[in-house]
Amino acid sequence: MVFESVVADVLNRFLGDYVENLDGSQLKLGIWGGDVVLKDLRLKDSALQDLDLPIKTLSGYLGKLVLKIPWKNLYTAPVVVLVERLHLLAVPSQGVAYSREREDAIARDIKRQHISRYEQVHQLASTSDALKQKDDTFVEKLFTQIIKNVQVTVKDIHIRYEDQVTAPKTPFALGVTLHTLCLESTDNHWKPAIVTDAVKQIYKLVSLDSLSVYWNSRTQLYSQLSKAEREERFMSDVATSTSTPAGTKYLVGPIHAKAQLKLNPEPEFDGSGYQIPKVWLSLVLEELSVGLTKYQYRDLMELLQSMERMTLAQPYRKYRPQLREYKGHAREWWLFAYKCVLNETVRRRRRNWAWVHIKAYRDMCRRYVKAYKTKLTTKKPPPDVLSRIEDYEYKLDIVNVIMIRRQVQMEVDKQAEKLKKDQKKAGWFGGWFSRGGGSETASSEEDITKQLEAAMTTEERQKLYEAIDYQENAAPTVYPAEFEAVQLAFRLGRLAVSVEDEEATPQRVLALSLRSVDASLVQRPAANAVRVEACISELRMDGIPEKGKAPDIATTIAKEGSDSALLTFMFETNPLDGECDQRLRARSQPVEMVFHAATFSRLATVLRPPRHIQLSQLQAAAISKLHELKETSALKMQHAIENHSTLDLEIDLMASRVLVPEFGDVTREGRRLALNLGSVRIRSVPRQVASLTTVRQMASEGTSSDDIYQKMAGQAYDQFDIELQDIEMVLAVRGESWREALALSGSPLHLVRPISLAICLKKCLITDDPRLPVVKVDASIAKLSVGISDHRLIQLAVLADSIPSAAPEDEDDTPAPALDGNANVLNVGRPTQGLARLQDKKASSSAATRAEQMTNLLLTFNIQELCTDVYRRQSAPDKAADEQMISLVIGGVGCSVAARTHTLEVTSTLAGVTLKSHEFRDPDGGELFLVSTPMTHGGSEPLLSCTYTKVDRDWDKFRSAYGGVGQLLELTFSELTVQLHQAALCSLMTFGDAISRQLSSLIINMLPP
Repeated sequence: MVFESVVADVLNRFLGDYVENLDGSQLKLGIWGGDVVLKDLRLKDSALQDLDLPIKTLSGYLGKLVLKIPWKNLYTAPVVVLVERLHLLAVPSQGVAYSREREDAIARDIKRQHISRYEQVHQLASTSDALKQKDDTFVEKLFTQIIKNVQVTVKDIHIRYEDQVTAPKTPFALGVTLHTLCLESTDNHWKPAIVTDAVKQIYKLVSLDSLSVYWNSRTQLYSQLSKAEREERFMSDVATSTSTPAGTKYLVGPIHAKAQLKLNPEPEFDGSGYQIPKVWLSLVLEELSVGLTKYQYRDLMELLQSMERMTLAQPYRKYRPQLREYKGHAREWWLFAYKCVLNETVRRRRRNWAWVHIKAYRDMCRRYVKAYKTKLTTKKPPPDVLSRIEDYEYKLDIVNVIMIRRQVQMEVDKQAEKLKKDQKKAGWFGGWFSRGGGSETASSEEDITKQLEAAMTTEERQKLYEAIDYQENAAPTVYPAEFEAVQLAFRLGRLAVSVEDEEATPQRVLALSLRSVDASLVQRPAANAVRVEACISELRMDGIPEKGKAPDIATTIAKEGSDSALLTFMFETNPLDGECDQRLRARSQPVEMVFHAATFSRLATVLRPPRHIQLSQLQAAAISKLHELKETSALKMQHAIENHSTLDLEIDLMASRVLVPEFGDVTREGRRLALNLGSVRIRSVPRQVASLTTVRQMASEGTSSDDIYQKMAGQAYDQFDIELQDIEMVLAVRGESWREALALSGSPLHLVRPISLAICLKKCLITDDPRLPVVKVDASIAKLSVGISDHRLIQLAVLADSIPSAAPEDEDDTPAPALDGNANVLNVGRPTQGLARLQDKKASSSAATRAEQMTNLLLTFNIQELCTDVYRRQSAPDKAADEQMISLVIGGVGCSVAARTHTLEVTSTLAGVTLKSHEFRDPDGGELFLVSTPMTHGGSEPLLSCTYTKVDRDWDKFRSAYGGVGQLLELTFSELTVQLHQAALCSLMTFGDAISRQLSSLIINMLPP
């Protein structure tokens, strides 16, 4: 009866949290008989409390739970589990009438579960590593044996949430449905079979039929139906492989999938030489559909705001009047506000700080200590003790409960250890009379493995070990480094994402399709290594259908002779070659994106939240989470730096294109503005680390300590090289090919000629040396060339004028609440500004005491040459091409920033400026320079240099090193020559006046009549 007791305890523990009035004794009798059949089980009102949301269970039941356990042939015959018709209906907690008894019962259940979780975490943390490894091996063997024979079937699951409180005039409902989930045993050909003999590998097949998530807006509510009608709708609204409920709008699915699982319990004895993994899983999805409509998005925004309000109002439900309207009930609502402030603020503060309350609370803690100690030191505690313990745990806060439990547990453990020592001194005869006490934890808090070991006899334990092939004192198996113990493969035939607008015709706004999405995960336990790979073959995005055809918004650009996928990704830790600790590879093919005005305008309308939505609490929680992620990322980075982990990084993203057609419609002929985003290439540079021998050799050769330090400092950085190549922009009019222009390095169609940007990023491994900058960034552009003509400029203005603008959003005069990054979900309105100011003051005062300052960032940016060419379109028939008019060359634009702990230094330089006229010559017949500097004639002196310095006034070196100057600006100007040439100036004025008149007439035509 060992397994029967353990299974009954597990089921009681699991079902007891969700099922009401569960008879544990009847459940044990059913399990001992081999068959458990439970029907029409009612779920508790606290069944969804783990979600920590202001929702309540209105109705919920489990139609059937069948458990067949062949105790006589437990190790060979199958174990059958069947779950049918799990239906649950949840509503907002505000929509359920307040009941003190029910709320107290729910609160007791929640607190009991929280305490149980804390106990489990503490028990896991206190377990030794050797015992954990032993338990993991035993549980793994036992789990493999259970999986070998278990047959699980889950049918007709429907969990639904209805909301008429958030938007009373437009109620909505969302839910999750599942038609069938089946786990069955198969042979090596994946045919269903019962495994009775000993096999080297176990084959399981998982079938998933119609898993879906739906969201119905403006729908009929189940809560308004009778019990029989509700049950019928629960069943009829579950999607199947052959039918889909009418009028249901799905967010996800329905999903149909199959998974093949292969287990190899003993890879060291399978004869393959560690070629077969322990776990092999293949999951295949034919199609995954994700959809969002305008009504669904608005309902989602309304629900988030409603959840925010209900979460804040949750503690005050007991005082809230059962009213849905404010008008005509001013007295009731003012009384509600009065009770909230009086009971939750005034009386609560007075009660908590009253000495009578403090003494009563302390006395309750002492009584709880005695009662809990009695529970631990007594095999069968009296019922009144258990009742008092439950009452104390409900009244005391959870922090005190956990602290008291830890304190009592330590005292009991010390007494037990002392008792063992006394027994050893007294001998076996003295120990005979000292039995009967000892520490014993409740069975509900024990681990399943420990229950089995404690309940089984030696013979039963040996029989179990033989059945699962487990040796109690065997050394753990050592696998080779190249052995792949876990192989997971995922394949998705097609991912379809759609956005719809119910108020428009046609309803479809956007459709995104990703084809052949593959992913895999491989684990090598001996090297603690993981490799993740992903691949996407093709991308396609369509807009609003027009005349029966949907325009292409984004498509993959197919390269001739190339069969590579759109995107490939690989991340690996501890690779076999040992050249690095982490390796990342990413490659992508180009994508062509087209701006379709009607699609993006409609998409903006669909995703525009209602004006009154202000998710201040959710935004504050998001900001807090973002700060937490930043801190976590910083800690991870610091750990990686301290452990000198190396990253081998290679990212290649081919140049994608963005096309903006005239009128925002690519099907109509007209002007085209094309932007080449450029290719991105990122590489990590291996860090050459000098050994101790090299340092000693340099010292023996007479190298100075400064030179040795400089050489070592150069090796203290992780370096990443980033290159952006061929960023360009062209404008084509009717009859011109923008594709051919992009293929050239320069053409009359180019507004921006190809640009290349090189960035060198260095991150220091040593973060506490003030001589080494933490981050160094060097960025440079060799040449930035722009071409402008009067004709192209007017054509660009015409194209911009042709793009239809989106409908303006109504202005909202409601001010957005101030966000506090330190606020959490439940404490948005608490005054934390004073604490933040105090912390900032302490931080600034502690930083001011540091004489040594760190260089946090050292940034340099240079543009060697910035060139702008201006062209004029000639009106003569024989001169249709653009003729260069003037050129502006700005050379040597540089900027450097040094951000230190107490100072900020910014230095900018400008080597020179040249403005050259191509229409006229100077009086001597040479080139005409309207503006020139020494750089124009080969000089090296810069035209302008600027240095800005800012010093922290609280720094102790503010006066000694900087003379008490907080901000200092220094300018140096050399020489600038301006030549006034009458003909050239008149030509420029005529050119500018002509462009101004054309743009003015264009603007006048743009204005509404």
